[in-house]
Amino acid sequence: MSLLSISTLICFSCATSCYTHSFPVFSKNKQYITNELSIHFHNVCKKLRENNLETIFIGVLLRTKDFHVFGSELKLEFYTNNELRLVKYVKILLDKIFKENVI
Repeated sequence: MSLLSISTLICFSCATSCYTHSFPVFSKNKQYITNELSIHFHNVCKKLRENNLETIFIGVLLRTKDFHVFGSELKLEFYTNNELRLVKYVKILLDKIFKENVI
């Protein structure tokens, strides 16, 4: 899967927001994509903490070079703004939507 961008869906109890981020380069390397997602979730969680917010919903959208979009979301059993708690769920979501050799 050669990816152009990732999107992170974060839903708050009083508002909904979506943060997007493009990869610096196209990649179909799953480890690279996982690392980029982890960095992105770190930045999103930092924004949550700065605004004294937490989330119970997370989602990941992956867009391919030819603009096909794959996505998955998850309702957590707890509210959080801690990326260390979210990273394992991010990997689960990525595993659900990642497709080998999709360009």
